[in-house]
Order: sequence, then structure tokens, then C-alpha cells
Amino acid sequence: MFNTTYLQGVALLCDGLDTDVSRKVAELIRSDRHLELLQLEIDFHGYDRNDLDRFRNDYLAVELLSKYKGLTTGIDTRSVALVGFAAAEEACRTTNDRLTTFSSPEWARWMSVISLAQRKIEGCIGVRPKIAKLLNRFKWGQGATYSVKGTDVRLDYKLREKQISVTPEALPYLRAAMATDYAWLRARGVVADGPVSLLSRTDFQLVRGSRGITVPKNAKTDRFIAAEPSGNVFLQLGVGKCLRQCLHRVGVNLDDQRQNQDLARVALDHGLATIDLKAASDTIAWELVWLLLPLQWAELLTALRSSEMLIDDTWHQLAKFSSMGNGFTFELESLIFWALTESLTQHRCSAGVVSVYGDDIICPSEVAPELIELFSFVGFTTNARKSHYSGLFRESCGKHFFGGKDVTPVYQKDTPEADDRSTLYGCRNRLMYHALDRCALGKTGVALADRAFRRTIKLLDSEIERQVDDIDYCPIITRLHWNTYITANEIKFEETVKFQTDPIYDFALAVDARRLPVWSGGYRGNVYRYRGWSNAWVYKGLRWKATKFRGKSDALLAISLRYGASVVFDDHVTRRDVGTHAVARHVFPEPGNLTWI
Repeated sequence: MFNTTYLQGVALLCDGLDTDVSRKVAELIRSDRHLELLQLEIDFHGYDRNDLDRFRNDYLAVELLSKYKGLTTGIDTRSVALVGFAAAEEACRTTNDRLTTFSSPEWARWMSVISLAQRKIEGCIGVRPKIAKLLNRFKWGQGATYSVKGTDVRLDYKLREKQISVTPEALPYLRAAMATDYAWLRARGVVADGPVSLLSRTDFQLVRGSRGITVPKNAKTDRFIAAEPSGNVFLQLGVGKCLRQCLHRVGVNLDDQRQNQDLARVALDHGLATIDLKAASDTIAWELVWLLLPLQWAELLTALRSSEMLIDDTWHQLAKFSSMGNGFTFELESLIFWALTESLTQHRCSAGVVSVYGDDIICPSEVAPELIELFSFVGFTTNARKSHYSGLFRESCGKHFFGGKDVTPVYQKDTPEADDRSTLYGCRNRLMYHALDRCALGKTGVALADRAFRRTIKLLDSEIERQVDDIDYCPIITRLHWNTYITANEIKFEETVKFQTDPIYDFALAVDARRLPVWSGGYRGNVYRYRGWSNAWVYKGLRWKATKFRGKSDALLAISLRYGASVVFDDHVTRRDVGTHAVARHVFPEPGNLTWI
């Protein structure tokens, strides 16, 4: 199996990194002590500014397989996720009791900060939600719902679901949203020339709440999420979009992580800390939302949330306000963390930047210890391993810095399989590009990167060539050329569709472009296969023009234009997690100096 070869390659890489920690990792891999490997941690305070290379090597060795599904640990990841859910619920119940005991000494300490946070939230989102403005923001998500499961998670299936699952509290809002959505009504077979009120008995399935499911997270545990009722999540996403827009007014941009990443890079120079929380989405207590948000906002969010969750055929009353899977949880937690952090910073008269992206929080280092205590009071637990306000290390939104230098490791999550080219190419290319990034950091470590990575990449190449008959190749795209590459090249279907992604790891094997046939103007391969995803497919023998639907309205518009608005379909026009290879020829810029390859 390729999994064995990959683990051998990682052990070989760790030998080449040649530090005490990396050699320990190699030993644990070779002796199949994978559980010990997952428990291995490094001491962030055990390095000084001259230890950049050693820290970067140690950090890569410890983190590379920390999320890898191919490890043999003997852990029942689903059971761990269920235990985590129960612990989060107990924590929320304790928080609800604490926040309603106003005579406690802790309340006296935090009263002024919480009062200031209430005023900040009201200034950000207003006293009450404006329902008229929400109507155009409601939208569908991409995941499963309470009543739409597995491969049925497709846009047209959700639009034409026989009975739309919804909780009784959210039903009035859903009926109001659908009353004037003529495209949706016509897709469901309702000839609507004016407002229409659908009947609950025939068009809606009233349910008690959400359905608890687990999805893979890492080698230690699964991720526990809620599959919300279809109608609820449609409304929740609209509210989330509205909250996201409100947060823009106060400088919190949830559409871009770069602000947090850039601040983490300069954190040491500006005296900033990076804070991360454990299970933040699962520990938003019911009483905390009613404490901080204006009354009418709290009433709306309460009506749209699920108060119960179905787990293994048993209904559980939730102590949390919302969880991962709810359409507004991310925006709600960002709003709460921003308000609390800003309020404490202002209350302590601390000069410094505050930035929030979900539970990735950046604040002045001097208020970080007290902020952790405040979060504990309102029910959140700080992740000590990922929170840094002293020492040389900072981490936020997937970017890691040591002394201001980028030391972000790579992670391999999926197990490479011979019948899945994308995972084979991805695991090898990920190491290739990481090696190039390390060389680009400066003069230090170039020879080490050459020696440590060369042998591992060669081992993986040999195994891929042995197991794959027709390998797809592409030239290495350096960071210098990457932005030009993604904007200057286009993929041809029946019309042009542009890709906007990070460097693509899994569509072909990256090699030095000088090994490819020369063409006037640059380098090219004979054919490069791109995994071109599109939501437009053959329907009843007719091909639509290829496009990417941005949401429900675009899909319905395409249906109306092609077949007429009154047609009710018995089949589906979108597919989930299925794609085809689109063949295209490309001209690539000449690469930089890659002599070590």
C-alpha cells in the first residue's frame, strides 16, 4: 500500500531534518507507535531567535502527520466526538447557571466590561433586525440538512424537496421568505404571479430540531456538527450574511483571513498576542447570547435555532445556543469575541490592535491573560497549545511565525491511495512546494532542505511511477509566478471558467518545467488534466453552457431560461462531489532557479 511508503518517506524526511525531536518522530513512525506520535508536543519557549532552523524542523516533524487519517491509533474517533459534545453541553449548562447568578463576586469584576460589550454589539448590528433587508440574503448551503442526506445534497433537490423540514418557531419566517420568491415557487410547481402562502400540512415537515452527525477531523477525533432543518439553515445563512456585513463596519472582515495572518507576522514588533479557543462553536451558551445581544436580535436568532438535537435516535435539549452546522454560528461567535476583546482592551486603556476571525483572536499581549479569564467566565476554554502571548511564536488563521519568520508547516490529512490520483499527487507536491518555500526564506537551511526533502520526494516518485501507468505532469509554479498563472490562464468548457484557488497540489505531478517539451513562448506539456468542477451537466440529452452557479437564484434562472418557468423536474441538474477532467493547453512562464531539483 502507498500508505506504508508514505510513512517510510516521512520517517526518512525526519531523519534528514536531523534534530532530537525529528529523530524521535522517525523512531515513533518506524515502531508503529502512532498514538505516542499524536501526543508529542514541542516546547515553544525552549527556543531563542538563533534557533529558527531547529524550530522549523521540529515543528514540521511534529505537525506533518498530526491530522493524518492513515495512522493506527486504536482511537474510536466518533466516540471521542460524542464525549466532546457531552462535555460541551455540561460546560454550557454551568455557564448558564453562572451568568444568571448576579450576586457572585465574579459578576462584580466583569460587569463593566460586559456592559461595554453590550453597547458595542448594539452599535454594530443595531437595536433590531430589519426583516425586509434579510429577504434578499437568505440562501442555501452546501452541506446536509435534517431531511436531505448523503448524495442527495444538491441544490435542485433542496429547492424541490417534497416537504421542507423546519422547526415550528422558524416556520413563519420561512413562509414569509417563500411568499414572494417566485422562481423557487415555480420550480416547485406552483404557478405564482403574486404572493403565495404555502400550507404547512403539505409543503413543510415540522421537526423538533437538528440531527447530530460526525465528520472526519483528524487522527484523534471526529468533528461533531448539526445537520439543521432545511428551512432553518436557509434562513440562518441569511442572518449570518447580515451579521457579516455589520461586522465590516467595525473593521472585522470575515471574508478574508489575511488581516489576522499579517498581524500574526508582525505580532512581536507590535506587542500582540494570538488567542485560540477550544470547541468555541459548541460552547456558546444560551444565556450569553441573551445577555449580550439586543432583545429583538436574540428573539430572531432564537426562533431560527434548533433547541433540540437528535443523536442516535434520542432527542437532547441543548444548553448551547448554536453549534457548528448552524448558518450563523461563525458570525455570531466572531461578533461576541470581537465585542468582549474590544471592551476589555478599552476598559484597561490598552493601546493595540484587535482583530477577530471566528475563534482566532489577536489582541495586545498585556491584556491576554485577563482576556483568557474573561472568556472562562462567559464559558469559553482557551486552547493553551495554540494561544501565545509570550515567547517568539505566534499563530493565526493557518499561518505560523517564529520571530516574525514564516514557519507554517504542511499537513497531510487524507491517506494516499493508488486508485485516487489526486491524493497521490497532493501528498508528494505538498512536500515539494514546502521545500521550495523553505529555500525561499533566506540563505539559512537551503542545503538542509535540499538533502532532507530530495530523498523523500524521490521515494514517493518511484512509488507513484510504479503504481500509476499514465502520470499527469505539470511544471512547478513558483510563488513569484503563481498570481500571474491563476489570472492569465483559463480553462475551456463551452465557455471560459476561471479558477481562483491556492496553488493546486493534486491535479498533476509537479516537475521542473525544463523537463517538459518546449513550445514557443514558454513551456508546456502535451495535455494537462484539471479537475474542473462545474454545476452544469447534461440533462435530458441537452448540455447547458458551463458555468458555476453562485446560488439558488442563478440555478433557477438557468432552469427558467432553458425549459420554461412552469416545468417541474423529476430528475436533478446538479451533482455533489463529482467532477470530470477538462482538457486544456497552457503556456507557463519560465521558472526561477530550481537547480536543486
